[in-house]
Amino acid sequence: MNRFFVWFIKLTGFLPALLILRRKTFYENRRRQSRKLEGPAIIAANHVSMLDFVVLFFTFFGRSCRFLAAEVVYESGKLMPWFLKRIGAIRVDRGSGDISFLAESIDTLKKGGVVFVFPESRLIKNGDHEEFKPSVVYMALQSGAPVIPVWLEGKYGPFRRTKLMIGEKMYPGEYCDGIDPSPEKAGEIASVLREKVFGFEKQVELREKTGQTGILNLRWFVSDFIRLTGWPLMRLGFFTKYHDLDGAPKNRRIAGSAILVGNHTSYWDPVMMSHAFTGRRVRIVTADVVFARGPLMNWFMHAMGCIKINREAIDLESFHYSLDVLKAGGVVGLFPEGRMKLKDEHPEGGILPFKPGAALLALSSGAPVIPVYVLRPYRIFRRQEVIIGRPLDFSVYGAGACSPDTLLKITEELHGYMAAMPEQIRHKDAGNVRRKENEEALQNG
Repeated sequence: MNRFFVWFIKLTGFLPALLILRRKTFYENRRRQSRKLEGPAIIAANHVSMLDFVVLFFTFFGRSCRFLAAEVVYESGKLMPWFLKRIGAIRVDRGSGDISFLAESIDTLKKGGVVFVFPESRLIKNGDHEEFKPSVVYMALQSGAPVIPVWLEGKYGPFRRTKLMIGEKMYPGEYCDGIDPSPEKAGEIASVLREKVFGFEKQVELREKTGQTGILNLRWFVSDFIRLTGWPLMRLGFFTKYHDLDGAPKNRRIAGSAILVGNHTSYWDPVMMSHAFTGRRVRIVTADVVFARGPLMNWFMHAMGCIKINREAIDLESFHYSLDVLKAGGVVGLFPEGRMKLKDEHPEGGILPFKPGAALLALSSGAPVIPVYVLRPYRIFRRQEVIIGRPLDFSVYGAGACSPDTLLKITEELHGYMAAMPEQIRHKDAGNVRRKENEEALQNG
């Protein structure tokens, strides 16, 4: 590979590729994935166009990458073999049984390089999918390099944006013992990789449908502006003090999807819930009567990303949309009491009985439930205290266990945990006071 030639192409072709392909990149988990690709890696992608290599070539701009090219590409004229050699392509003679490409790829990976692989081994058009060849598995196992799955939409042309999703690193060694598995086992691992790659297509659809498409998104301009500028105003107006119970998200940061549930005594509750987790867009489930308070309110609630629900019926549309938000890695906030508690109501535990919606959403999505408890009535310029509970994982019940008995059990468990949160924080504060007194007594002899 001629590195000077490769970097000349990258530097001179970056702007034309950016303007023509208009690449839109998604990440499986942006918070855990680094923008910079370090160390050896196998980039395994589906293959729908000859331009797929160009997209990957400029996506991983900072690395000099080699790629596997079929013999038919080498036979496309006299200039093509020369060009492929200069950019470090690895020839694969698919019909000959020659596997020397494996040795060359493994050697590149062991030296810390990056190799592009299209495991379907040919162009697949018309939306068809083909089984992944196991060679990518042997390549990863014998080199020790991780596989980075990539899904390419493959729609190129004027006025189109091509989309791709980059997955987290996979290590085939976690699926088998040894570096030379049987062909059957290698085929199984290749199928896992294939399911991962093509599963990204649904992920991209969900993210675009629900607006979970990155930090800079004009759809959420109003919501983000109010969320960021309103945070200091909320702190100044209510002097908010947060109490984190044992196991609560550190610094109130949420990675991935989550369901926030809170007690409901005021219209300020959704605002307080959102500002407890300022780093994320919280999609609040809101009664349809709020949207119906005029055109301006309807626009504002949609701009804030609220999810409209009909409280007088079983609203499947709202449920499925909330589920899509969670599957796309978003955060949904709701109030399982179903309405605001009135001032003259004094239910057992301080909160009204819960509806089963939060339990059903947790079981269906597998997302953790994070309780948020507001301690006292709101009064401007008086300290408000908010308790953040530990994430509750109900996935142990299984996604298929949405029976009425299971939903009732989870709902009661969630209600009991939230009702006990004020007492938990009092015990915690009392323990901290006693610990401080003991430490002062020891220091004073």
